[in-house]
Amino acid sequence: MTAFDEALSVSASMNDNDTICLLGDFNQPMIAWRAVDRHYETASSVPGQNLFLDLINYHCLKQISGIVNDLGRQLDLVFVSNELENSVSMHSVYVSLVAIVPVNDHHPPLEITLQYSHTSSDDNSGIVLPCAVSAYNFARADFVSIMQALRDTDWNRLQNMEVEAASEYLSSAVSNSIQQFVPKQIFTNSQPWCTRYLKRLERMRRSAYRIFSRTRNEADRSNFLEAARIFKIHNQKLYANYIRRVQISIRACPKSFWNFMDRKMKCTSLPSCMTLDGRLFTDTREICNGFAELFARSCTSFPEQNLKVEEALRFVAQDCVDISLPSFTIDDVRLMASKLKPSSASGPDNIPGIVIVSCIDELASPLATIFNKSLRTGFFPDQWKKSWIFPVYKKGDRTSISNYRAISMLCAPSKLFELLVHKHIMHGAINVFTPLQHDFLPGRSTVTNLEQFLHFTYKQLELTSFQVDTVYTDFHSAFDSVNIHTLTSKLLKLGFHISIVKWLNSYLSCRSVRVKIRDCISREFSRVSGLSLSGQVSGHHFRASLLIIFINDIVYAIPDCPVLLYADDLKMYFPVRSSNDCLRLQGFLSVFNN
Repeated sequence: MTAFDEALSVSASMNDNDTICLLGDFNQPMIAWRAVDRHYETASSVPGQNLFLDLINYHCLKQISGIVNDLGRQLDLVFVSNELENSVSMHSVYVSLVAIVPVNDHHPPLEITLQYSHTSSDDNSGIVLPCAVSAYNFARADFVSIMQALRDTDWNRLQNMEVEAASEYLSSAVSNSIQQFVPKQIFTNSQPWCTRYLKRLERMRRSAYRIFSRTRNEADRSNFLEAARIFKIHNQKLYANYIRRVQISIRACPKSFWNFMDRKMKCTSLPSCMTLDGRLFTDTREICNGFAELFARSCTSFPEQNLKVEEALRFVAQDCVDISLPSFTIDDVRLMASKLKPSSASGPDNIPGIVIVSCIDELASPLATIFNKSLRTGFFPDQWKKSWIFPVYKKGDRTSISNYRAISMLCAPSKLFELLVHKHIMHGAINVFTPLQHDFLPGRSTVTNLEQFLHFTYKQLELTSFQVDTVYTDFHSAFDSVNIHTLTSKLLKLGFHISIVKWLNSYLSCRSVRVKIRDCISREFSRVSGLSLSGQVSGHHFRASLLIIFINDIVYAIPDCPVLLYADDLKMYFPVRSSNDCLRLQGFLSVFNN
């Protein structure tokens, strides 16, 4: 059996999500290849090569090698499937300068660069690219039955329960309803332009090819070629329409454009082998725990005896706000739920946001009961302190765990609770924030920050012709570095009621965190300080508002130096007329640093 016959036998067992990289000496000197975009195509049909070309066309393989031998022939070819096409091109194959075997002039040594992560179907063989996965399909959920089940639940029992037990009762009732009335479905890694009709054409194409591979009949071959032609035309048409939609929606929905770019760049993949501090991890669970080890390093507590709390409170205003303990009504909960993202992804409590939003009429009353009970007792439920962490690539080597940042997935009821408390705090503390802060506040942005800075600079240049020296600062891991004890002390001095400060302390302390990658979950670790909860949480400004309260008084420590803030990023600028002004700016920076 030749290598090409082996490839034919393997192709019969290929799955839809399998990735192919086929390379070697195919000994096809009669085929001429011409460059097209990122790959090569056959310049014309070649008699006697139909079987070879049929296999290539069936799997939608692209030839990316343009290397010729000493006779000017292309014998050594490299074929890749669509999954690899975006990460390689005709420039990814070149003649190697270092050969590991004696060089044959008819077959020059090739070097191929692939930026791709290995995929595997085994649960414990490594982290895989998104492929077939079983999950609840909320698009087909019977929300009418879910609402009825929730209405039939005895929510009066919550009145006599502790906060923790009440939250568990709520989660259990909602989870049982989801299990009963939301079907599970196998989701595959299909392209965003894929339709049911295109999948049907793909199945017809595969079926026609399997028939032809068994019979080698010319009529069956014609049927396969016709099925492949129809599939290719329809696929190209759908893809072109998808590209046009992405282009049109760049302004209205830039997220769709960046999702498109992520798919092109293959940014969502994780290598199956990763390293941390020189250690190699090849198992999914090991990699998960490696990420947990990295993210747990920021979850350190600050020794209280080393903190100068009195010094930190020196510039904090005394009793300038009156923020008492809130009490949320059913209408408050219902109104705020409309601002919750209706996502089908769920946190550790297995309740997705789409269920909260869709069934808020049934859940508003029990949620309000638990929220108010939590505020009165100053205890935030431990169940809602749990969160998943997903590693997201930042930059550098993809195989290095240290080159990833954390994104948290909180429980949906916890997100709703945050929104309510955040609105209450911002309403009472809006006048506390310095006008030099340009983030997380209404009417403020990077534009207003830059406008104020440019106005000062232009004025100095126009009236005095003196330069303006500027120093940009950034706190390393600002959210992780906030000490909760110092924060709560500042809140009490500002005028926050002791009961809400007690609740905030419970909310921020001892968070339970796990790294989750597909179905694999890491060991648990706890956060005992800081505001980030071991990762950024998209769309929620609650902890951000606490951060800017924490650093709000920093501008009063250097009153003689013009500054601007954007969250924790502080910008100092000062007109320089002589070397003494440079020394003054350096002095301001030293005061800031201390």
